Amino acid sequence: MQLIKGDQVESFPIDDPPHVQEPLIRTVVDELNGVGTCPSTGVAGARTNWMMERILAGFQPRMPA
Repeated sequence: MQLIKGDQVESFPIDDPPHVQEPLIRTVVDELNGVGTCPSTGVAGARTNWMMERILAGFQPRMPA
């Protein structure tokens, strides 16, 4: 990543983030394989989706120039 300020350029090395979805995916796979349980449910996912739709209802993305 670079920060450009006037004629000055400063670089910041940023590592790739860890796979934040991996723990949830692992619990889903384990449950499907019959070796564990997943704490997330379809009901919880639907509730989250409903809320996100309400939050983003008025959002109009801008197309890049």
